[in-house]
Amino acid sequence: MRRTFLLLLLAVTISAFADGGYDYPFMVFTTTDGQQTAVPVEGLRMKVSGGVLTVEAGEQTVAFQLENLAEMHFAETDVATGIGEVKSEKLKENNSADVYDLAGRRVDGTQLLPGVYVMKKGSSTAKIFLR
Repeated sequence: MRRTFLLLLLAVTISAFADGGYDYPFMVFTTTDGQQTAVPVEGLRMKVSGGVLTVEAGEQTVAFQLENLAEMHFAETDVATGIGEVKSEKLKENNSADVYDLAGRRVDGTQLLPGVYVMKKGSSTAKIFLR
């Protein structure tokens, strides 16, 4: 069932992008463990056989077990991390910073439990991970 759904979704997505004139140079595949692999769209060929999705673009060939494939989408860059360099000097200038959990709720920055948070101070934003 999942395989059929993924194939249907892929067919609809590809035809929608072909008709809509969007120009995304990469397709990004995300596995259930969070690993991302980007493949150029130009010359992209996909084949499903025996529960395995094989993706070819130029000389690059990647295979995914369908049961381990969580998501695939078109992207403007080869792999987006969303995390840039953290510049601690900006955060140290003044101890006041807004801290948010991943649901977007503001939390008390002095009593944080282990987890991932977003810290915002002025125009600087950083994702932090506490163990």
